[in-house]
Amino acid sequence: MLVRAEIDSLAAHEVKSSTITIAEGDAKKIELIGDATAEIYQKHKNILGQNATMAIEMLKKVSEGNVKITPDVLVTGDNGGGLLDVLLSQLIKKGITDKSLSSEISDIEEVPQNKGADNKKA
Repeated sequence: MLVRAEIDSLAAHEVKSSTITIAEGDAKKIELIGDATAEIYQKHKNILGQNATMAIEMLKKVSEGNVKITPDVLVTGDNGGGLLDVLLSQLIKKGITDKSLSSEISDIEEVPQNKGADNKKA
């Protein structure tokens, strides 16, 4: 039993040692990749300038799909895209059904607009 315990202890020590070696190798790999990336960015900046390098990196992020550049809802129209247009666009975006939309609209009180002499009381 004592011999088996010593063998198990030596095996555990070897596993520990190899795990540490692998972890140190992975850490060194990450460090080297980071250093190389920083060096490439620095060379780009020196050759192209800071603004061009930044624009290239932004376009890379957009092309990868990590940055959203388009709005969820775009409201345009002849009347200038008022608040009602925005509200209706949001309702459509959320997929509100006709029944729930009609109940929402019935809750809104219509406000008459003053259009000159026609609405004046005598």
